[in-house]
Amino acid sequence: MSAERNAMQRKEGGVLLLVVAAVLAFIVLSSGFFKMHQQDAVETVYVSQTKQAFWAAEAGLEDALQRLHHPDFYDAVKGASVSFSVSNAVAVYDVTISDEGTGDLDAGSYNLRILSTGYDLRRMLNRRILQRVESWPGFESVIQATNEIILDSNTDVDGIVMGLPGAELTLNDNNNNLYNTIALADSATVNDGSGAVRENEDYQIVDLPIPDSIPPMPDYSGFYRDATNAVPVAVDSITLDPSSLAPGTHYYNSTNLTITAAIPESVHIVNTGNIAMDGSVAEVNGQNVALFAFGDLTVDDHWSFGGDSFFYAEEAVVLGNHVSIAGDSAVFSHGTAGITIGHQGEIYGVIFADNGNVEVLSGAQGTRIFGTIISGDTAHLGSNSSIEYDPDSFYDGPYLGELRDLLDGFLDEAGVVVHVMSWQELPPL
Repeated sequence: MSAERNAMQRKEGGVLLLVVAAVLAFIVLSSGFFKMHQQDAVETVYVSQTKQAFWAAEAGLEDALQRLHHPDFYDAVKGASVSFSVSNAVAVYDVTISDEGTGDLDAGSYNLRILSTGYDLRRMLNRRILQRVESWPGFESVIQATNEIILDSNTDVDGIVMGLPGAELTLNDNNNNLYNTIALADSATVNDGSGAVRENEDYQIVDLPIPDSIPPMPDYSGFYRDATNAVPVAVDSITLDPSSLAPGTHYYNSTNLTITAAIPESVHIVNTGNIAMDGSVAEVNGQNVALFAFGDLTVDDHWSFGGDSFFYAEEAVVLGNHVSIAGDSAVFSHGTAGITIGHQGEIYGVIFADNGNVEVLSGAQGTRIFGTIISGDTAHLGSNSSIEYDPDSFYDGPYLGELRDLLDGFLDEAGVVVHVMSWQELPPL
């Protein structure tokens, strides 16, 4: 009996040991699984937070690029350092943009350094990205066009040549002289037999990384009627000798108007039809002359205008050969016929056709332009012509505010062109 009891006790003891061992194994395994799950959870949170910080840093870069497209912000960055921070329910980042003091300053390009530090939403982790960009102020281009820029043989260009998205640059000879020129276009063609786009120390071809969608131009119809800022005096004659007109007065005509003599200083003429300046000999006009035509504005050969002159036509503007317009002037066409300029002239200021072409005709002696050409279609610089970007020659007369309104809608489309040169992730802080 005693032997049987001892055997039972030994058997029960063995079972108890197995149960204890199983419980201990379960506890150990459960603990291990719990620690593994806990570690996985920590790693998941860490990965999530680091990804959050990375994309916040990327968002900071994109924010910086968008801000740089605005001229006012861009002007604040040039030659300086600008920082900004964003913290909201979506992203947290700090960005510093600094001018590295390099780039082709003659061509108006600036190399900028963008450092973006992104954080998770609790600011526990961070990721840092350094991006270097080359930038050009599109609103400071010597030629800007929406469709195509054509440079014929022996043309001289000094400044930025820029086409909006889809535009093409065509060089129709190997004798184009491009100084300090950066050609910004989607494509380029060189018709000199080389069969390739040339890049040398004088200029370079750069893809145009600006938005594909271009807002429509505002309607400036009727602008000239408001621009006079005064009640015009009626002039009934169809043919006008303005030499007897009092300086500093606005005159109004309701039919097609032909002007046969020089216009005195500060005389502004508003016409609901066409204006034709006709004369077989050179006529010299005073400064601050303004002509507003509801139809076409045509200037015959050999006319000369003083500085601060302003020309506006709802339709075409045609300037003949040997026409000269002194500094700080502006020529504007709102019509699809655009602006045509003859040869052997000299023009200082802004030449702007928002809906049409700007064409400078070829000649043995081309026209010299100091300022900028802006075209809503094609800009064509004929043989032997030259253009040099000269902001000092831009119009600053009595219609400066109106001219800014005209230009802003177009120039803001280009804003600042930014070309990314390098991207690098830096160690976290």
